[in-house]
Amino acid sequence: MKKFIAATAIFTMLISSSAYAYTDNHITKDMPTALDRTVKSELVIEASDDFASCDGNTSFYLDLSNAEWDCDTSGEFETGIDYNCVSETEMIVTVDTKEFDATKNDIEIPITAKVQETGVASVTINPSDSPVSSGTYIFAHSGYPAMDIVISPSTKAEAFDMTIEDDYPYSTVNGRIFKLQLENGFVFTGECDASGTGKFKNKVEFSKYSDSIAYISLSSDSDASTGTIVLKNIGIEHTDKSTAGDIYMSIGAINTSGYSGRVKIGTYKPSETKTDDNNNTGNTSNADKEYVKFKIGSGKYYVSSDGAYYLIDSENSGVLPFIDENDRAMVPLRAVANALGINDIKWDDSSKTVTFTNSEDTVKIKIGENKITVNSTEVSIDTAAVIKDNRTFIPLRAVANAFGIQDENIVWDEGTKTIKIYK
Repeated sequence: MKKFIAATAIFTMLISSSAYAYTDNHITKDMPTALDRTVKSELVIEASDDFASCDGNTSFYLDLSNAEWDCDTSGEFETGIDYNCVSETEMIVTVDTKEFDATKNDIEIPITAKVQETGVASVTINPSDSPVSSGTYIFAHSGYPAMDIVISPSTKAEAFDMTIEDDYPYSTVNGRIFKLQLENGFVFTGECDASGTGKFKNKVEFSKYSDSIAYISLSSDSDASTGTIVLKNIGIEHTDKSTAGDIYMSIGAINTSGYSGRVKIGTYKPSETKTDDNNNTGNTSNADKEYVKFKIGSGKYYVSSDGAYYLIDSENSGVLPFIDENDRAMVPLRAVANALGINDIKWDDSSKTVTFTNSEDTVKIKIGENKITVNSTEVSIDTAAVIKDNRTFIPLRAVANAFGIQDENIVWDEGTKTIKIYK
């Protein structure tokens, strides 16, 4: 434990009012911190001609609020400026004006301290009989005592909305500020509409780090005010590890406030049976088979054998599967071919026909026609391929059927708007 050598009588002398008190003072930075962690800032007392009236030593008194000094009990800040800690929160600073010219040079006092409780930490100057102005200056803050996190269902299947209302009027540094981690085997899809108000306006970013972890980041430092982070349609998906029950997500602040919590984002109810585009019941024997999965409105598809997501169109993120007017799932042709392992694809611009060929079959589809040719045999289909956004979209189930994949191995999940094709 530190030994404090100054007597109470010293403070009696120091708390008398200043006869000068005309300096401009400021803190160099207000630091976010976790509790009981040392922070470093600096109190600057700007040069003043009033120090010319001092003959030799002049002293003033610093008192911390919600913090304790974390430095040697006594020492020298620089030549001519000495300090002496007389308690965990109180310090006397003495300036020898014969060695340090405070009329021309700022007095720079390192603030090295530990914040004790949630809230702000400040230093108060009592000038005593020195030419230093009195004042209280905030140098650190800890915790988010007024932060409110709200989770609500999204308008999209397997998605949720999240708002973080921060009524704590201090700046937040750029970079990652919150970590989100899903439980119960759920994974992030990487999809989210991120925005902000107040100090977070035009700064909020959402990024998937791994299957179950995502981050909320700021693109630049915020100002010292309040604000709200708004995340809409945060996409999530269940996996084979997901079980019936509540879905929880942990959220924690990174390296700043020390906030951590766990919130419920929904309840998972696995379907007993699933149906395809023609309302055929899914085959329960598919559980151990490899599959590919497309999701309506998503720019990615999933391949179970790789355990990875792939972009549907690397050049245009707006190319997304959709449901057409005949209630059929339409998917860009190259994404379908890649997912099914078909490498031989030919496009005839004059006839607007695409030809798929694998080791066993040749399949032709003509834009706008309700038929498909499989090895020279025409087969009627109930919806036609179309060109949309300069990409060819084809009916997923019809093409899968053409390559020998039966309806029982094509599973449509109405709740999540996903199509699984089991190989």
